Amino acid sequence: DEDGKPATSKPHMIFFDSGTKYAYVANVGAGTVTIIDVSQREIVTTIPTGNGAHAAVPSPDDKRVYVVNMRDATITEILTDIEKGTFTVGRTIKVSEMMPLCAVFTNDSKKAYISAMGNLTASDPMSTGMMSVIDVESGMEVKTVGPLGKNGCGLFLSEDGSKLFGNAGRP
Repeated sequence: DEDGKPATSKPHMIFFDSGTKYAYVANVGAGTVTIIDVSQREIVTTIPTGNGAHAAVPSPDDKRVYVVNMRDATITEILTDIEKGTFTVGRTIKVSEMMPLCAVFTNDSKKAYISAMGNLTASDPMSTGMMSVIDVESGMEVKTVGPLGKNGCGLFLSEDGSKLFGNAGRP
């Protein structure tokens, strides 16, 4: 890289499309996402996303990847064409809560839930931390839910999509 930093500075979390053709790795230090062709074990591209790229989560329909940019309080949308192997930056979505951490899409890819760290200096760890609900079609935050506790990250939907589970992290 021209800036002297490796493109994969501080790789964090790996997610795969539904057919495990491509892997998506957020690079926290570089503010990028590296896309890897799994069968070839080769980097296809590295895309600049935002400050503190923390998680690059593909939608179940494989049409997009949401990259959570912690320090920018944004989500970068990468539009994907798995068949052609093309990846282009779409919208940047602003979220209300600072330090968003993780994302999960609903099974129909119509909504995404984004957890946020919250206020790190709060005396009561459970009095902070939120979750944003994103309408994928419009790219808008339609709701926030919380407080859920600071340092929340992992979000998981039940198989039938009726329950959303998350952790509040540590105090």
